[in-house]
Amino acid sequence: MGVDKKTGDPIQVDPGVDDKRLFVMDEEFAGAMAQTKREGNTLSMVIRSAWDSNNLDPLTKTTKIRATNPHIGWISHITLNELNTRLSETEMFNGYANRILWVCARRSKLIAWPEPMDSGKLASFQYELLEIINAHQNLVTVAPDQEVKKAWQEKYYQDLTQDKPGMVGCIINRAEAQVLRLSMIYSLIDKSHTIRLEHLEAALAFWQYCEDSAKYIFHNRQTDTVAQKIIDSLQSEPLTGTEIHRLFSSHVTKERLESALSELTASNRISSKKKQTGGRPVKTYFLNTASVLSVESIITHEPSPAKTVNTLNTLNTPNDFKNEPKKYEVTI
Repeated sequence: MGVDKKTGDPIQVDPGVDDKRLFVMDEEFAGAMAQTKREGNTLSMVIRSAWDSNNLDPLTKTTKIRATNPHIGWISHITLNELNTRLSETEMFNGYANRILWVCARRSKLIAWPEPMDSGKLASFQYELLEIINAHQNLVTVAPDQEVKKAWQEKYYQDLTQDKPGMVGCIINRAEAQVLRLSMIYSLIDKSHTIRLEHLEAALAFWQYCEDSAKYIFHNRQTDTVAQKIIDSLQSEPLTGTEIHRLFSSHVTKERLESALSELTASNRISSKKKQTGGRPVKTYFLNTASVLSVESIITHEPSPAKTVNTLNTLNTPNDFKNEPKKYEVTI
């Protein structure tokens, strides 16, 4: 809306559009993160507001823009090294990172000359998608059935809402909201306006993979910069307490350093061992094994048809059970 300069009455400057949907396919997430670091840039705020389903109304000095009830979908790609370099602690703490579903993915095969997708299969997917869209042409309300309500209250909600510690906790502490949204999407894909138990369980399976992906990506990131430097230094070799103190060139107090070491020990990230000498015993600190080792795509040995299962291996997983489908397997 604007104001008529002659009469002072409100006038419509831009009628806007009825369709408020936007899908963004961004191949370079690093570029978006670089924009969020520019002074005065509102991209981070807009992304958080879009996830919260609020009206988008960024503060601008000149031309005012506003989008009411938008629906935005966004997929982006980035390498692990780029992500760890560019994602700042601010974006981890302010809710930007935990509004994103993190999915570890890697190519399953090498194809030098990829062929176009079979037109018949592509047409069948297009027809199925059109059926799904047609099933939801009118404004509908999606609601859980009684079985889902009971399972959510008695089995899943309490576990999903528990605060998780450390940097990984900052990334996955919006689990219950993510699972509910995913279960709604699964119900719509099923051409249903009722969330049934199979939709909720599918959402939980996908979320479990996203959670484990976040643990794999961010397991070495700490909320405390002192603790982070200790973890980084222990990656190469164990260090004594004196050697750790020297890492900070006496710029960190003894109390701060001991607090960081205590936190890392309590969270089972590091362990220590005392060695008796002729004088004072020497305490050496070791980095414990990471919880998540790798993300793998495997083919299950089922009669027919074979299916691809994305799974995570851990350093604690016995060799006999590695690459076996987990209870949170995601079938492609």
